[in-house]
Amino acid sequence: MPQGKIITFGKKAVTIQNDNKEQFYAPLENLEELIIPFLHHHYIPLYVSFDINFNNFSGHSNNKKRYFANNVKLVDIII
Repeated sequence: MPQGKIITFGKKAVTIQNDNKEQFYAPLENLEELIIPFLHHHYIPLYVSFDINFNNFSGHSNNKKRYFANNVKLVDIII
């Protein structure tokens, strides 16, 4: 399962970026419920794993399609 970090978030979605600087678009409904409170407290970046949906994309970043991320889950939490 690919991994990356949530680098930005908004009212409807988050942007995930992997180590290769590829970005993925994840609507909030694709996120594990546990992630939402961390976003509202501005704990960015959050490290996550996800599935890539190569059938849907939202724009481009770094001259590559920004594919949708599904099944987004936290990788590690250190408190």
